[in-house]
Amino acid sequence: MSVNNATTAGTDQGDPEIPLRDDIRLLGRILGGTLRDQEGDDTFDLIERIHQTAIRFRRDRDDQARGELESALDLIEPARVIAVIRAFSYFSLLANIAEDQNINRPPRAGNWPAPRLYAQVEAVIEARWAGTRVKLAPFLRLGSGIGGDRDGNPFVTAEIMRHALVRQISVTMDWYLEQVHELGRELRHAAAIFGPIASRIFARLQAEWQRTVDALFAITGNKELLESSPALARSFRNRSPYLDPLNHLQVELLRRWRGGETDDQVKRAILLTINGVAAGLRNSG
Repeated sequence: MSVNNATTAGTDQGDPEIPLRDDIRLLGRILGGTLRDQEGDDTFDLIERIHQTAIRFRRDRDDQARGELESALDLIEPARVIAVIRAFSYFSLLANIAEDQNINRPPRAGNWPAPRLYAQVEAVIEARWAGTRVKLAPFLRLGSGIGGDRDGNPFVTAEIMRHALVRQISVTMDWYLEQVHELGRELRHAAAIFGPIASRIFARLQAEWQRTVDALFAITGNKELLESSPALARSFRNRSPYLDPLNHLQVELLRRWRGGETDDQVKRAILLTINGVAAGLRNSG
């Protein structure tokens, strides 16, 4: 798959996401070369067109791009459906691998707040006692937060506890609302299969979801979902252009199945989309 896209672009060397983008770029290049070798230029070009259109839809929220994406996926002949499903499933799996590697990679000083904090404290001590060289042992660890020193800590007041609880609740709600938003995209497609009843149900769910989002934003002051959870937002951003085609293909294949196309190839393709979507969402819910 091409690597010249908004998902992997970035030249700011201070950006902590650059190692992840580099990993995704490398894995995408390897996958693209393998697809071209195994499936041929025509199938590779088709997958690449779908890929770029999905990125444009997600990046620009472009309704025209969404229409182009849906049309391209609906017109895929049965002989190529499984190759397309496998391509996007494999890239989702590779994105998971890249994220796992990025999580386990030791953070570089300057990219993570804790090393900068240590350096600032060391600088203050050395300025106060000239000639002294200080190397602080790490003191920010899991368990050093509010829950770990609530008893007897004069700075952990009732106000701090309320703030922490509201923060925890808002982050959790943020995550669930983004999950519901993703589900809503698929309900919109499903209306084409199940007809007016699905459309009415979706309209009610959409209205309730919007009221909940408005209430959450009023509490947090945020303007976008996952604004306070950049790592999770990044995870969705990295994989959405590859899950969108899988989601739409799944709905289209179910439509064909309900329409009487119950051969083994359609059944196999449906199962592959289910596996692909589940694998792609592993790191983000």
